[in-house]
Amino acid sequence: DDYVRLMQALEQQMPALKTDEKVVFMGHGASHHAFAAYACLDHMMSVQRFPARVGAVESYPEVDVLIESLNQEGVRGVHLMPLMLVAGDHAINDMASEEEDSWKTQLANAGITAVPWLQGLGENPLVQQMFVEHLQAVLQQQEEAA
Repeated sequence: DDYVRLMQALEQQMPALKTDEKVVFMGHGASHHAFAAYACLDHMMSVQRFPARVGAVESYPEVDVLIESLNQEGVRGVHLMPLMLVAGDHAINDMASEEEDSWKTQLANAGITAVPWLQGLGENPLVQQMFVEHLQAVLQQQEEAA
């Protein structure tokens, strides 16, 4: 349910897209097995024909995997958005900068125009609501256990 709700929240912040465009969400990634959540969300987006993809800076799916897939799909432009609560260092440097290894530059080198957006998920009211509801559920469980 959280994946579906997250996709609904993400849809609210996505710009209008041309037929050859998608949004690419950049997650942090992890060495912990929980990194599979990124691939799961990316897969759900693909299966549901949601016009977005998910990648991660420090785990799978890496940007080169996304670039190959986007090229196969005929995508010519993307809007880069952080899949992080705050648009901090990774979003600014690894995603949106002009540095040689940034996602924006790597996509451009592959012939895909990339427009970065520096808005963290913490700014999305529907994501905020999800956090509040999860916190309320935990507090309720604690009260019932006491």
